[in-house]
Formats: sequence, C-alpha cells, structure tokens
Amino acid sequence: MEREYRGWTIAVHSYEAEKGRWQPVVTVSVETQHGEILTRRLFTPSEWAFDSEEECDERGYRLAVAWIDEGG
Repeated sequence: MEREYRGWTIAVHSYEAEKGRWQPVVTVSVETQHGEILTRRLFTPSEWAFDSEEECDERGYRLAVAWIDEGG
C-alpha cells in the first residue's frame, strides 16, 4: 500500500510472518528542497502482529502519519 500524506509518500508492505499473522514494513520518503529523495524506514515493535493484511497495512500507515506529525 502506498499513500501520500503532507507531501510525504508512505509505503507499507505487510508480510505474513507466522501462521496467518501479519507484520508491517513501513518506509516514508519526501523530496527535499534540493530535489533529493529522503527515505526512512520506521521500525515497528516486534510484538506487532495482526490478523489480516489490511489491518496490518492500516496500523503501519497510522504509525507513519504519527511520525510525520511529530516532525519526522
């Protein structure tokens, strides 16, 4: 899943970690004033595991939004 938020691109790639439980990989990127792309991977708690890919994507997205809102 990829969405835009406040000029940032949020990419969440969920993967099935074990027995139907999903974990997110979250990256955020933004273009700087100099035209460079700044990319950061946001680490999620190891205990984060969700019952569906959709729920996992949404939680990863909300994590990225909070990170951006806190100043990135």
